[in-house]
Amino acid sequence: MTLFTLLRRFARSRDGQFALLMSILSIPLLAAAGLAIDYSYAVQARARLRAANDSAALYAATEFRRTGTMPAEERVLAYLTTNFARPEGDGDPSIVKIEIKNKVLRLDSHAQVPVFIMGIFGHDSTEIATTSSVTIGDDTRLEISLALDTTHSMTQLTGIPSGTVDPEGTLLPPNIQDVRRIDALKVAGLRFANKFLNDPDLKDRSRIAIVPFARYVNVGLSNRNAAWLSVPPDTGATGQQCSRYYEITGYGACVPYTWYYDGVPVSGTWCPPVYGTNYTEQCTPTGAQTWSGCVGSRNEPLNLAEGFGGAKFQGLMNTWCNSEILPLTGDAVAVANHISSLWTNDYTYIPEGVMWGWRMLTKAQPFTEVKSSGPDKKVRRIMIVMTDGENQAMADIPNAPTHHVLSPDINVTPKVQYDADVAKANQWTLAACEGAKADEVELYTISFGSDINAASKLMLKNCASDAKHYYDAADATKLIEAFDEIAFRVTQTYLSN
Repeated sequence: MTLFTLLRRFARSRDGQFALLMSILSIPLLAAAGLAIDYSYAVQARARLRAANDSAALYAATEFRRTGTMPAEERVLAYLTTNFARPEGDGDPSIVKIEIKNKVLRLDSHAQVPVFIMGIFGHDSTEIATTSSVTIGDDTRLEISLALDTTHSMTQLTGIPSGTVDPEGTLLPPNIQDVRRIDALKVAGLRFANKFLNDPDLKDRSRIAIVPFARYVNVGLSNRNAAWLSVPPDTGATGQQCSRYYEITGYGACVPYTWYYDGVPVSGTWCPPVYGTNYTEQCTPTGAQTWSGCVGSRNEPLNLAEGFGGAKFQGLMNTWCNSEILPLTGDAVAVANHISSLWTNDYTYIPEGVMWGWRMLTKAQPFTEVKSSGPDKKVRRIMIVMTDGENQAMADIPNAPTHHVLSPDINVTPKVQYDADVAKANQWTLAACEGAKADEVELYTISFGSDINAASKLMLKNCASDAKHYYDAADATKLIEAFDEIAFRVTQTYLSN
């Protein structure tokens, strides 16, 4: 009799043997199914325990770095229990061991979780366990460059009072009903610098550079005779220019008008004057040459080269620019004073802000304060670029090192030319960012304000090291949060496993 025939006869049998056999076989089948269900729940519970354990280990390590001593175990356990977020029926977690060895904090924990199907076999619960390790003895030096937009648009009001931006009342004058963007930036920058230069664990290995930028960057009068810079000597007036000023006898019909200063619309009324025949003549000195610290752009491709390389930067005579740069320093007072004294003026040209921010972090001239210009596990180079607007200026290269204003008014600049200039300025901005990232500079970008256009936000997002390094700060509080989060990301202890 074949096996197939035997099985067919067995299946047709009605004498109870098949039912008996199936009852016997159902026990291991049920056990297998129960094991799979309970194992799946245990895996999910262990993932929750692991996440909670990681958070508790980071908390303990952060407290250790802040105070120099391990927090009490009951505080760590309370943190672990709160983050475990266990469903009803799961047991509370407990700490098996917490210790620090060789600058690594290790936290072992376990918990009992219920079993469901396997309970009928005498098992009420099963144990899950996990381990987290956190590096707390990182000796890496931090060298940070802040490229900050200080253009005219930063004078705009934020609609937020000083008490909200600066709750402690230590960084801004109190009772300001509507702070300006530049004031919010100062608060964000001061909070950021304080985390690095006043923290006992960080201040000896952190340095910060400040690069205020607008249409130009001010490299500082003290660098006038630097080998990488070409500046003609200041001269007095060599002549004079005289002009006739005719008497105004009346005004024509007034008409409204709007013009743009760094992308900010300025509305007014223009009443054309009517001149008479009487006049006065006034003469002013001409030919004087004065350098205020401003530098222009070098020709391509040197406008996107971070180093001196023998091609000098050109000082611009009779040109005004904003606060001068501050090279890398660990002097907390100097950094705080520099941020507090930032002032606003002129139009936005982002490429030079990025380039000089990068130049703060290179070992070669023009600035040599950085400890390393190449891959070095002991030096971490970071740049933050913050702007509240689009490119509103464009370099005149190769004709001149100066930068001209981009006017959206078709009566001033044809739209085709305006669009081409904006596109080129954006292209150079991205190229500058790519150069810095290729040089292994970690790059964060922040767009500030709700009025910055989508194209510029996308440009800044692409400028960053990755999407998580870009922050869209719609208002003053979001700007401060962005700087705070970047500081946390840079300074936080990190999981080793």
